[in-house]
Amino acid sequence: MFVVCLTALPLSAQRVTNIRAQQEGREIAVYYDLSARANVTLKVTVDGKDIKPQLVSGDLGKNTEAGEQKRIAWQVLDEKDGKFNAQNVVFSVRANAPWRTFILAEGAIAPKPFQYSVGLMAGVVSRAGVYVKARSSFQFANPQGFIRPEGTGYYISQPEAHLSAAEMPYYLSGKSRQMQWVVDAGVIVRLADFSKTMWYIYAGGGYGVRQQLWQTYDRKWLNYAPTTYKNFSLDLGCMMEYKHLAVSFGANTIGFKYGEMQIGIGYIFN
Repeated sequence: MFVVCLTALPLSAQRVTNIRAQQEGREIAVYYDLSARANVTLKVTVDGKDIKPQLVSGDLGKNTEAGEQKRIAWQVLDEKDGKFNAQNVVFSVRANAPWRTFILAEGAIAPKPFQYSVGLMAGVVSRAGVYVKARSSFQFANPQGFIRPEGTGYYISQPEAHLSAAEMPYYLSGKSRQMQWVVDAGVIVRLADFSKTMWYIYAGGGYGVRQQLWQTYDRKWLNYAPTTYKNFSLDLGCMMEYKHLAVSFGANTIGFKYGEMQIGIGYIFN
């Protein structure tokens, strides 16, 4: 048997509360409440000297889930060969938000005209972090001219040319392609943390291109000028994690003229 003076010292008060310690048989049990999932470590100071306990178990380590009455057990007599005498023992429970890596497969649709794109979103996050994403429709072609509203039935081979519409006739084959790609980067912030789920919001920007292409009978691809956008892009959304499964929802716009709704699914690594 041994008698010690136990003092609880929370070092991360915004996350760890209600720390208390007591002797239970051959071990000392440290109880605490954790408000959000975190990497939890235990520090012990014995009579003014810091020591690192070796025989510990329970609610500590990487990605300890939030909750009340979390318990860490220090098998002190087994570690100290049955002898432990001290006047003052201070237990410090540290909780740090873990850095985690995530990757999601992402798809997006635009309603009018209907168009899809697919790609990836990846990043790292603790309480805050960064991400990058890229998507494409994977419908590629080399446009050789523009269709313009004022030249219905004709095309202009060079955008800067000032040719009359009647000089360059075309005939469409009926085949079309919706070509689009966008690359974004930004910041992601943890918004809320529950016992089983985490919620994040993200915002970023980048550059995107959207082109609606039509093919002529002589197999030239023409860009429909009114729906061709090459501009900055803005990205906004949220991500939810449940047991390492990540699901995202968001929206993207290219120059505030073309927009997509996004959904993604993936995995968050420790």
